[in-house]
Amino acid sequence: MTETPPIQRVAVALFEGFTVLDVYGPVQAFASCRVLQPDGKRRPFFEIFSMAREPGRVKAGEGPATWADWSFEQAPDYDILLVPGGFGTRAAVADQAFLGRLAAASRRARITTTVCTGSALLARTGLLDGRPATSNKIAWDWVIQQGPRVLWKRKARWVDDGDVLTSSPLGGNRHGAQSDRPPARPGGGAHRGAQHGVCLARERGRRPLRVSRAGSDRDGDGSGRQEGRGAGVQPDGAGVLRPERGTRTPAAGWSYRRRA
Repeated sequence: MTETPPIQRVAVALFEGFTVLDVYGPVQAFASCRVLQPDGKRRPFFEIFSMAREPGRVKAGEGPATWADWSFEQAPDYDILLVPGGFGTRAAVADQAFLGRLAAASRRARITTTVCTGSALLARTGLLDGRPATSNKIAWDWVIQQGPRVLWKRKARWVDDGDVLTSSPLGGNRHGAQSDRPPARPGGGAHRGAQHGVCLARERGRRPLRVSRAGSDRDGDGSGRQEGRGAGVQPDGAGVLRPERGTRTPAAGWSYRRRA
């Protein structure tokens, strides 16, 4: 009998001027991770909530407002912290109170994941110092100024460094975003890095996993840190799990098959 993993909590960090897609793209992917139980009810793998400086209305850069369920300090325990990007990061990097809350929030999480310029915010906290990360390629020059001690990876679509995962924009951009895209999915636009980040977070609740780019170390430095434009989700010592094209499941939007 297959063991059902415990539900993991995802906390979304909000700030004025966040990008809507950076929040709701991953939220939809997390929410799609569910299974149909014998009684016909759907059991989610993730419980998702939002938090900000204080509970209440937080306006996105695109205009619509989102409701923050909790303040950073009062939020319940969670496993995964999601940090979006957006033009609001330009003001947030100078907000020491916000950066302090973000740093504390990241330390509470088992996994911290950023989208787009969200990595610039995490870099400003100092938590990315000495670690590999990526971000928005169009805003690259500004981003790397926020963390001069970060090992920035410009060519990477996403970087997995264990308990921290960073990615490029979900909507893509002109700098290579049109290559290595996953098969078209109705209602979906998230790139492969986001899909694997979700699956990785789900699977890590059951056994150690790593994301690999065809089992290689992109920089050849032997660090074991993984990055790339597209990769399989690979259990240690086992076969690569890759998306089957055109196949959807109620559990995660993609079905995964094991390859020897």
